[in-house]
Amino acid sequence: AIKTRVKPAFYSTDQMKQVIINHVEELKNISFDRMMMPTRKREVCYARQLCMYLLKKKTKMSYKCIGQEFGGRDHTTAIHACAVIEDLMFTDREVKNEVNAALLEISHRLTRTEAQNNLHAA
Repeated sequence: AIKTRVKPAFYSTDQMKQVIINHVEELKNISFDRMMMPTRKREVCYARQLCMYLLKKKTKMSYKCIGQEFGGRDHTTAIHACAVIEDLMFTDREVKNEVNAALLEISHRLTRTEAQNNLHAA
């Protein structure tokens, strides 16, 4: 049998960014507008940090660009957000499971979007 390699789909940074933001909004029940606010409430900070981490992992966005997306924050804020999530993943199994599930769900959402686009194109 001949094996064919399927090329991985290419998603624009904007597509990926929107899928990630939408997923975190739904997962944490916190709007992106609220994540951009300068609040330090734990649930908002965590949602913002998770979003920044996922953006860094799933896109080629720089820390500077990620910080800018969140109300003009500095690149060091994005670096800190990623470090916080990585530390939590190391020490808290629930966070690790949540992040891994989020990464999987984001991939599934992109695949479903691509399938829907292919149906409409046919």
